[in-house]
Amino acid sequence: MVNRIIKNSLTCNKRMEFYNSSGFYFGSIGTTQNDSNPKIFLLSYDEKLSIYNTEGKRDTQIPFSSDVSAVFIRDLFNDGNPVFISVTYSGEVRISSEQGEEIWKKQMESGILGGAIGKLDYDNQLEIVILLENSKILVLNNQGQIMAKYQHGVDINYVSIGKVHSSKNKVVLFSDLENSLFVLDVSDTVSKLDLPIKSILGLCSITIYDKVLIAVVDENNNIHLINKKGQIYLTIPVKKPIMSIFSGFLFSTFEEALVIITEDSHIMIFEMKATKPQEFQAQLNKSDSASLDHNLLSDEDREPIEFDHEKSERKPSLEINPELYQSSQKIDDSKSFSSKVEKSVLAADSSSQKTYKCPECGDFLAPSLMVRIMKNKPTFCEACGAELTRRTMEET
Repeated sequence: MVNRIIKNSLTCNKRMEFYNSSGFYFGSIGTTQNDSNPKIFLLSYDEKLSIYNTEGKRDTQIPFSSDVSAVFIRDLFNDGNPVFISVTYSGEVRISSEQGEEIWKKQMESGILGGAIGKLDYDNQLEIVILLENSKILVLNNQGQIMAKYQHGVDINYVSIGKVHSSKNKVVLFSDLENSLFVLDVSDTVSKLDLPIKSILGLCSITIYDKVLIAVVDENNNIHLINKKGQIYLTIPVKKPIMSIFSGFLFSTFEEALVIITEDSHIMIFEMKATKPQEFQAQLNKSDSASLDHNLLSDEDREPIEFDHEKSERKPSLEINPELYQSSQKIDDSKSFSSKVEKSVLAADSSSQKTYKCPECGDFLAPSLMVRIMKNKPTFCEACGAELTRRTMEET
C-alpha cells in the first residue's frame, strides 16, 4: 500500500493503523463536552462503543447495544453540549446526553441502516438524515420531527451529506443497489450523478477548506475522491477489503481526515493536507456551473426516475414539510432557533432490541452477519448455508 500520495495540490498520508479483535462495524468523529480535542467513536460487535484519541490510543469504552447501526456525537441543539445521536436496526432514533440521560427517542416505520448529520436548510440547526430498510430517506430536525422524506425505487446502500453544486447548503448523497450515485436536494428533487466507477462499496464526503469532495469505495478497494462534476480527483489504493469509511476534522480544523474500517477489523487513518490551500478556497465560476449542469438533470429535463430492477416495487417520491424546512435565508435566523425539546415527538413505548433469524432454518443470526446483509454484501447462514439478503429478511 502507498503510504503517501500526492496529486495536484492535495497530499494523502497514512497516519496510523490499529486493530481490535472484537471487530468494528461503524465509526464517526466528534468532540465531547469536557474535551475539545476530536475523538474517534467506534462501534464493535461485542456491544461496546470505543473512544480513541488522535494518536490511536483508546481513551475509554462504554456499553452500547449491537442493535445500534450508527452513532454520532454532535452539538445538536446548538447550546455547547454535545449529545449522542444513535439509530438502530430495529428502527429507533435516540438522543441522549453524554451521561446517558435520554433526551428524546422516536420509533420509525422501518429498521434504520445508517445516517448522517449536517445542515441541509437555511436555519442554524443540524438535521438528522436516516436511511430506512424500506429504501426511504428521512430528514429530521433536532426535535425528531420529519422535515422531508424520499422514497427510492430500489434498495439504498449508503447515505452521506455533501456538496455537488455552488449553492450554500449541502445535499444528501446516496448510492443504490444498481451502483448509481444520486443527489437529493431536499428543497428541490433528486438527480443522478454519473461516475466513472462500476461498483460503489462505500460512501462519505470530505471537506478540504471550502471544497467538499465525495469519497467513493470501489470493488477493488480503491478510494476515489470525486469532485462536484463527478470526476476523479484523487485515488487512494487500499490492499484490504473495506467495511466502511467516514471522515471528520481529526488533525486539522481545515482538512478532514479519512478513516477506514477494514473487514478484518483494522482501522486506517489518512491525513489529508492541502499544499495549495488557495485552490480549495476558490468559488465555482460560471464555466464550472455550466459543466456541472451537464451531469445533473436540469429543471426542464427532469422526469420521474425509472428503475429496471426486476424486484423493484417502489416508486420514487419526495415529500417536504414546508412548515419545518426553511427553504430561504432569513435576515435573522437566530430568532427561529429553539433548543427546547418537544415531548410530543417521543414514542409512547420504547422498542425492544430486534433479533433476526434465518428464514430457512430459524437459527439466530449474529450481529456481524446482519451488518453484511444490510450493506448488501454476500452473506450466508452459518447453520444451514442459505443465502441471506435484505429482501429475504424483509419477508420474515
